[in-house]
Amino acid sequence: MSSDESPNNQAIFEAQDHGIYFLDQEVKLMREVLANMHEEQQAILNRDEKTMEDVMSRRTVLYKNITSVRNERMQAMEQLAILLLSNKNADLLFDEKLGLGVLLSARGVDSCEILNLRDQMVAIVEKMNQQICRNHDLVKHHISYFPDALQYYTQVQAPKTPTKLLLTDEN
Repeated sequence: MSSDESPNNQAIFEAQDHGIYFLDQEVKLMREVLANMHEEQQAILNRDEKTMEDVMSRRTVLYKNITSVRNERMQAMEQLAILLLSNKNADLLFDEKLGLGVLLSARGVDSCEILNLRDQMVAIVEKMNQQICRNHDLVKHHISYFPDALQYYTQVQAPKTPTKLLLTDEN
């Protein structure tokens, strides 16, 4: 059995695949939230309170799903870090931009996939921040149609910085 095929290396590859899967799911859910924010914009522009309620209800479910997937991803990344740190022969790539907690094996394609997903997440968070600001401004102009909506925007914080979204389970 070569060193690449050792049980520990196999566990590392499986943990990494598990982490990539949940990271991909998180990015997909974030895209859904962004689409939901665009639906919110249309509801505001159309002054459609019923659609607005429906959009916000679906967003609550999306946030719960993101939290669940993010927790799964964090567990997978913690397991991967433990396995990588326990494998003295592992080639490790530590990306300072990502911070502590995310270790990438130098497996080439998978490391690129993780970084690509991270970049997608950063871009989505930036678009979400822009959309939150846009929707907030629209609500201020249409406040008579959505008297409770402005309260929502004063309670909503902009999404955490992309690295925090990617690396921590702090919400």
